Amino acid sequence: MKWSPAREHILYPVLTRLDAFDLNGRDLHHCGLDMEGKVSALAELIELPVIAGSDTHQPLQFGSVYNQFEQSCDTIDQLRNAIRLGAYDYHISQHLHSKVKSAEVEQARYKMNM
Repeated sequence: MKWSPAREHILYPVLTRLDAFDLNGRDLHHCGLDMEGKVSALAELIELPVIAGSDTHQPLQFGSVYNQFEQSCDTIDQLRNAIRLGAYDYHISQHLHSKVKSAEVEQARYKMNM
């Protein structure tokens, strides 16, 4: 769905319930690295932070995107607070594309053997 001011009255209240927008490694690989700017622009419009996120189940893809926090977080509240305060940086691996491609090959191989 393309963002537009006409839809803002519907989407804005829903999106503001989020803690952050997730910059997903696999999506960056498939949609292109310019997606980072698009996610950041939407996050700025909604006034939410951007964090690195991944739901990978393949070890080869680990580290394609990651967050580095200034301090250790032991609870959900500490994590949420650190994100709200911007007490972290997210990173995109220079090996993003090879990590994701390798993980997808491994995933396909796994599914063929099921």
